[in-house]
Amino acid sequence: MRKKEKYLVAPNVSDKSLTRTISGYDENFKPLKTKVICEKSLAIFLNKQEIVTLMTIGDHPKYLAIGYLLNQNMLKKNDVITKIDYDNQNSHPCRKNR
Repeated sequence: MRKKEKYLVAPNVSDKSLTRTISGYDENFKPLKTKVICEKSLAIFLNKQEIVTLMTIGDHPKYLAIGYLLNQNMLKKNDVITKIDYDNQNSHPCRKNR
C-alpha cells in the first residue's frame, strides 16, 4: 500500500469558488448534477512586463507565479522578492523587483 503523500501546498478542497455545479447526463442518459473545476486565467508580470498567462484553478496564485518564474530561470533561489502584488479581480500577481 502506498503511503499518502503530504504536500507543502495543496488545493483548499473546501473553497467553493474552485468548482461549480453543472447539469449533464450519465452513460445511461439519466440526468445528473456534478461539480467541475473552474479554470481562471492568471497573467504573470515581472517588472511591469507581462511574461505569460496561465490557466489555473486560482488557488495559491502567488506560489504559482513564484514557482513559474523559478522554473523559467527568471528568478534564482537566492533572489530576494521585495513585493508581490495580486489583484483578485483581475487575477494578476505581479513581481515588481528582483
